[in-house]
Amino acid sequence: MFSKLLSEARRTQVIIASIAEKLKQNQSASIPERSQKVEDFASKLFEIASNRAQDVANEIKLSVQNIVDDADVFIISAPAGDPRSYYHRYQIVETAKQLGYFANLRSYHAWIQLVINIGISTTILFSFHVQRT
Repeated sequence: MFSKLLSEARRTQVIIASIAEKLKQNQSASIPERSQKVEDFASKLFEIASNRAQDVANEIKLSVQNIVDDADVFIISAPAGDPRSYYHRYQIVETAKQLGYFANLRSYHAWIQLVINIGISTTILFSFHVQRT
């Protein structure tokens, strides 16, 4: 029993040491390197969200096709660096203000818009951007 506790304690120490080492590596990375890692991660999240938004659009379209005439459900997206990435700037900045932060759209910005036209029009906007508090 005692040896089992020691074994688990050693494993815990190894895990904690590994986490500490990873933190040291992350802190030693330059700001541009860290920024690039964050942007790469944001791009992956954008891709996942874009695919999921398309799935949702297809699901909505299928559910209302026999109920609503002329239903139109689709997504529009602009990944980082896209010439359209500045679209929706006003809405994003104003929403960020209401939520108490500054949306920095200069360093990184991408968005996905889910448009649902089923008699009335609804638009849901997902923005990926840098947050400064």
